[in-house]
Amino acid sequence: MAVSRFSVPVEWAFRIAADGTLMPCQPGMAMVRSQDLQPAYYDSGTFIFIPGHDAMRGELDLSAAIGFELPRYKAVDIDDAEDMELAKVIFRGLRGAAPD
Repeated sequence: MAVSRFSVPVEWAFRIAADGTLMPCQPGMAMVRSQDLQPAYYDSGTFIFIPGHDAMRGELDLSAAIGFELPRYKAVDIDDAEDMELAKVIFRGLRGAAPD
C-alpha cells in the first residue's frame, strides 16, 4: 500500500468542539517533542495491491500490509479547492513554472 508520513505527529491532533474549544485527541501529548515520537503514516490512496480473490469478495485485511512510502509532495489528496491549490503549487515548484 502506498503511504505517506504525516507532516506533524498525530499525537498533537485536536478536535474542535461546537463552541470552538480545542480538545486534544491524545491529552498530555502536546508537550512531547516531535523527535521523541514515532513517525505515523496514512494511506495515500495512490495504490494498493491485494489478492484478486480478496478484492472479488470485497475484503480488505490490512493486518499484514507492507507500506511503500511516498514523499509527501507525491501524495496530495485532492478533496477540495485548498487541496487543489496545494497540488498546483507543488506542480509548479517541481516544473519551475511561473504561477497563473
